[in-house]
Amino acid sequence: MLCLPKHAEKYRYDDRQVILKNQPKLHIIEKLNQPEGKYIWTDTSKVPLINPDGSPFGVLGISEDITEKIHNEQMLKTNEERLRIALKVTNDVVWDWDVINNTQIWNENGAEVFGWKDIISTPQTDDWWIEKVHPDDVKRVEENFYNAVNSTNINFWYDEYRFRKSDGTYSEIIDRGHILRNENGSAYRMIGAMKDVSEQKRIANKLMISETIFYSYVENAFDGFYILKDKRYEYVNKRFVEITGHPFDELTSGNFDFNVMLTESGRKMMEERYQKRYKGESIPNQYELEIITKNDEIKYIEVSTVSIGESNQIHVIGIMRDITDRKSAEDKVKNESALRQLLMELALNYINLPLNLVDTEINKSLKILGEFVGADRAYTFDYDWDNNVCNNIYKWCADGISPQIDILQNVPLELMPDWVDAHLQGKEMYVPDVLSLPKGLVREILEPQDIKSVLAVPMMNGLDCLGFVGFDYVKKHHDYTDTELHLLLLFSQILVNINLKVQSEKELILAKVKAEESDKLKSSFLANLSHEIRTPMNGIFGFMNILRDPELSAAEKDEFIQALYISGRRLMNTIDDIVTISLIDAGQYSLNITKVHIREIIINFHDIFELQAFHKGLSIKTVMNVDNKDLILHTDQQKLNIIISNLLSNSIKFTSDGEIEIGCYVKNNSMIIYVKDTGIGIQ
Repeated sequence: MLCLPKHAEKYRYDDRQVILKNQPKLHIIEKLNQPEGKYIWTDTSKVPLINPDGSPFGVLGISEDITEKIHNEQMLKTNEERLRIALKVTNDVVWDWDVINNTQIWNENGAEVFGWKDIISTPQTDDWWIEKVHPDDVKRVEENFYNAVNSTNINFWYDEYRFRKSDGTYSEIIDRGHILRNENGSAYRMIGAMKDVSEQKRIANKLMISETIFYSYVENAFDGFYILKDKRYEYVNKRFVEITGHPFDELTSGNFDFNVMLTESGRKMMEERYQKRYKGESIPNQYELEIITKNDEIKYIEVSTVSIGESNQIHVIGIMRDITDRKSAEDKVKNESALRQLLMELALNYINLPLNLVDTEINKSLKILGEFVGADRAYTFDYDWDNNVCNNIYKWCADGISPQIDILQNVPLELMPDWVDAHLQGKEMYVPDVLSLPKGLVREILEPQDIKSVLAVPMMNGLDCLGFVGFDYVKKHHDYTDTELHLLLLFSQILVNINLKVQSEKELILAKVKAEESDKLKSSFLANLSHEIRTPMNGIFGFMNILRDPELSAAEKDEFIQALYISGRRLMNTIDDIVTISLIDAGQYSLNITKVHIREIIINFHDIFELQAFHKGLSIKTVMNVDNKDLILHTDQQKLNIIISNLLSNSIKFTSDGEIEIGCYVKNNSMIIYVKDTGIGIQ
């Protein structure tokens, strides 16, 4: 055998020791390095070579390459160490059964797991094992076990059963064994392991109960529950099906795309969430979403989710709650609050508003309020109770909606009796669906205008209905809440107050004009008063001085006395007029209402003033265009006489030629008494 130089000295030393001691050196195990970095194991024995005289003269050495043997022994040792460690780590009870001699033995875990020590130190028969199997399991286990052993082609046995421990309790175990057979297929040895799975079984049972309870809860929950993977539903509960309207089989078919349930905004939001989740970015676990059900119904849902897994293996577990009613209530509160704020702003706009801007502001208010409630038309009507009609006064129309104001003038109230009756009682007229109305006049008015829903709110001044505010819905139907109706009633009241304010201001302006005219008349009256008093007084004093003349004849005296009477009478009338004006200004001019025969009054005045007109070359006639000859008027006869007398006196005074006409006629249930002449008129 070749050896490296570094090993040569050791070999020579051993050889010298064998010769010197004349004794062999056997089984020297050595690890020898070889060229190229390799090594071998050798088993060397050396014996001395003896001369005839018994002295050693050399060494005979035999060396065997045992590298493979050493390697196998090391592997066996390693495997035995690994098995020893594995048996310590595991709780499995390893058993070895000698089928031929019917003896089996356990490893040390048998004492720790089951408490049996005798089978560890002393081999036991199969009866020892069978006797400890639970009575309810023993028949099945024994039959399966020996069927496997006695078969010629089964090399593996497995069973689960209950096994009695040394303390008398039973453990749930899994038992498995490998069968070794000879060339005839007969079993001669069986090695296996028993594993106590009592805890696992307990946990599994507990988990099964927990899952049963969980799925029972999930299936009967008030919220929708789902498991989603890669935009596909792996599981949904009954409530999820109820909310979405899609059947379970459709949702979990694998071909269902959940995008069909999303609105445009919802689809965009979910895609953003999906991309962020796929990239591992943080996203909120709770969010609100708008969905479309299978019946095309829009619903609002609140979703809470948790993601499990990574990358493309993400599962999303979610809980979905239908918040449509809550959302509707919230929107209702917000809408009503905004409507209140809007009405307050509209009301403030009318404070100190000039009259010339009222019409513009009302039309603007109708536009703002109409757009807020989603109407296509907003308008006001005034009731004309005298003529039994109503008229469209203000209007606003949305884009693409034709106005109807021109054709909605002098609309007879008899066409809409239900409408009018409701308004007279201060109630709104609300028709959610015009086509649901019975055939009749109201429907015949609304349907040609393409109106789907309509609301008409009365404008009430106390118990008097002045008109109504209307809102038409042409493009879609609309449902009003009680609060919205109440707030729109407030808006109608704002318009009533504005109309009353406008009317009041117009009356004030008219009163101011009349007051200014009255002041002018009083000024003119006072300017003429001096003339009206001085003229008759001058006549009185003049004729009194003439009457002092003793040479006047009786005829001349009578003529001057008559002129004196006329001047005195004129002065007395002037004084009466002054007293009357004073009483009117003081509010003390009272009326004495009696029955007055109109024909009789007119005929009497004709007779009284006929002579006076004749002396001025005028004619006077009466015209009475009334059917009833006994027509009676309830009035103050004295005041009526004064008025007619003044009118006739002025006509005779300011008419140079021609005629004077006094008459009466009936118009709109009123009696008209007039005096007409061919004079210069009043400027």
